[in-house]
Amino acid sequence: MPPSESCYAVFAEKLTNLNILRVTVGSPEPVTAAAFTLQQNRLVCDQDTILDLSLYHLASQGSCHARPHETKTPDEPEQMTWDIKIPLQPTPAVPMPDDPAWWSAKDLLTNGWTDIACRHCQNVLVHNEAFTCKDMPSEHWFELVECWICHEAKPEEHRRHLKPILARPGSTLVGSFYFFLDAHNLQPKAVVPDQELLNKVNWDRGTLTKWISINCGHCGKVMGDGQFERQDGCERVMAVKLFKYCVQILPKNEQLTRPEFINMLVGDMMEAAKAHATRKFLIQGRKTSKIYALIWLFNWDTTIVHNDGFKDDHLESDTTHRFHELHGLKILYADGDVLGKQWAQDRTADHLIYPDTYCHQLMQQLQASSALLPPALRKLHHPALSLSKDFHVGFLPR
Repeated sequence: MPPSESCYAVFAEKLTNLNILRVTVGSPEPVTAAAFTLQQNRLVCDQDTILDLSLYHLASQGSCHARPHETKTPDEPEQMTWDIKIPLQPTPAVPMPDDPAWWSAKDLLTNGWTDIACRHCQNVLVHNEAFTCKDMPSEHWFELVECWICHEAKPEEHRRHLKPILARPGSTLVGSFYFFLDAHNLQPKAVVPDQELLNKVNWDRGTLTKWISINCGHCGKVMGDGQFERQDGCERVMAVKLFKYCVQILPKNEQLTRPEFINMLVGDMMEAAKAHATRKFLIQGRKTSKIYALIWLFNWDTTIVHNDGFKDDHLESDTTHRFHELHGLKILYADGDVLGKQWAQDRTADHLIYPDTYCHQLMQQLQASSALLPPALRKLHHPALSLSKDFHVGFLPR
């Protein structure tokens, strides 16, 4: 059987802090703990190779330790699975890295971009008329500016440096997760405000300008946020933030990887974790204000290897499962309806607000990632962590 396949159900996770590879194995036939051995960097059951560690740049040392535990699945009332710990050779500690920039100003200029279009219907939103392109600083630069300007003694001197970044005609400002443009750079009727949200705005309260969700003027899909002002009873858009996961750069270039919403979410979480030293996030819908999920960043750098063998919908007749490798974040998540109100009062938790459509997409992806785990590992069970009993274990690619 090829080393990239196995007739065993397999889920493996690298525990970097412990230098251990934890492997859960579901055997199609009864076996004993003594049957599991390490041979030439491969986990073997009798003579069958379960997992070749070399394929995933992992190096074992010493011997493995296997212990049985019972789980219940919909298909089999009692199925014996094995928890196996494999010691790994030590590797240097890696600091939290910066995520690569998606569609930076350099990428746009190198690609010779002509248009920014709706990803769904290709409606042109912005036509490049020799616009300048500049990268924006970190999303949290305003909060960190006092760390940069440390030599000035008087607080009023800082205020001269705290001017907001404004969009300008003929210029494309490239943020980590969006394009920031003046309304004059848009094509006529390229975007329209979300009418339902616009009708809820109270112009007599708060700032003179409001950020309101905007949609494609052709297909109605969410494109980003617009900064609006009200004059003589009419709303006028002043600037827009076009979310990178909602648009397409033209002409298309296969060398430029197209960012998806999950890439932007992970980037948001990593930036917030560095700036605010937080690992707790509330995922909130832009239109409904509903809290869809609570996310606890458990490990920012994890590796899992699986073959879909523990998924509830796998076919019993499919006795061969191909392996997949995933690098990313390990998180704990819970439905927002369960602990949303409690976390909303927690000042250590960051609110991340996205279009509701993408919040639904996130929940589906988290649930799919939990299904890769053996049933006994899909929820956090620890007597010392009573507040985490409603949290599921999930993974996000990075």
